[in-house]
Amino acid sequence: MTEAEWQAATDPKAMLRFLEGKVSDRKLRLFGVLCCQDFIALLDPRSLKALNAAGRFADGRLGSSGLSRALTHATQALQESEGGLRQGELVIKWLCHKNMSQCEGIARESAEYTAAQQPRHMRNATRRVARSRRASAIRDIFGNPFRPVTADPSWLTSTVLALAEGIYVDRAFDRMPILADALQDAGCENEDILNHSRQPGEHVRGCWAVDLLLGKV
Repeated sequence: MTEAEWQAATDPKAMLRFLEGKVSDRKLRLFGVLCCQDFIALLDPRSLKALNAAGRFADGRLGSSGLSRALTHATQALQESEGGLRQGELVIKWLCHKNMSQCEGIARESAEYTAAQQPRHMRNATRRVARSRRASAIRDIFGNPFRPVTADPSWLTSTVLALAEGIYVDRAFDRMPILADALQDAGCENEDILNHSRQPGEHVRGCWAVDLLLGKV
């Protein structure tokens, strides 16, 4: 995959395959949790509990023992699931494994599961929309692998760090343009991080720009 292909990609499975072995378990898990939000209302309570645990583990707010308990809940729900619901339960069980070395499949599984809940005549359109959203989320979380950005210590003023922490904790991504202004005030001239912070598209938990400033991988 070339840089131009990465920027234009709409196939999350191909993007994840390209990233395999190059990204952290944390970011993969955050992406997976995000994928599951589209069908969260349909989940068995045990799967919902497991999904929430996977998100907390990714954020460092839950230990390994808690994730193991979540895996037990997810496994029980999967064993009792039926029909189209099984795809979603499989994704959640995968998210509760401590080792996230296998990333291929989650985007496909979650997109297909979302589409399966729609009337037949809407499924193809729903799948295309879901795949496009997943691809955009991948670019937001993992950034541009062809153009990695390193944070200059001079950017990390108290204002920048406070803004980044608030955005992450509160999921207040509407503050991203304010963060870009604070970065410029701190002397940042890197167009990639400034443009990304000001872009009108949706940002999500794990956004590479916020993670970079907070030292999260």
